Amino acid sequence: MSEYARKGIHLSSSFIPLFYLWASPTKEFILGFIGSLILFSLLLEYGRKNITWGISIFNTYFNFMLRKHESKGALTGASWVLIGMFITIFIFQKYIAVLSILFMVFGDTFAALIGKSIPMGQIGQKTLSGSFGGLVVILAISFLLRDYVPFIPAVGGGIVAMIVEVLPIQLDDNLTIPLSSGLMMTFLTGGFA
Repeated sequence: MSEYARKGIHLSSSFIPLFYLWASPTKEFILGFIGSLILFSLLLEYGRKNITWGISIFNTYFNFMLRKHESKGALTGASWVLIGMFITIFIFQKYIAVLSILFMVFGDTFAALIGKSIPMGQIGQKTLSGSFGGLVVILAISFLLRDYVPFIPAVGGGIVAMIVEVLPIQLDDNLTIPLSSGLMMTFLTGGFA
């Protein structure tokens, strides 16, 4: 149940890249918006560890969703999602940033859910079956948004995203997935030229 709640929150964050894609606010506006959410998130992180009523509220409503390292004081996945979004949008061209973030949101979500439902090919805490499930979702997103980023570079970015997702890397995958996939798509579209 806790994993479904975490992933529900994770999926809800897709409104940010979709808003950026379809409402076309300026890059400065969207970075300011995400930056204010990061500030709010960090205040919550502080409150859940240091303020009596914050600890009580967090323990009552959200503690069941925390992973072990988050319970010991590490930043929550929600904070890392926002940080990953901010850096990705800051660094990359708009459409590559949007696609990279959607890969993180949907690819990571489905990789976790499928990996827990059909655990095959265990690599640390992750599974190859989960990464394959995440890749299928990423391929669908790449196809749907092919007018923004050509399909082949998007697929290349998606493959890199799921390789990074399954590897036992110490950095949070809400940061590594969008950055690695964004780098690959930028390279494949000639964005570094």
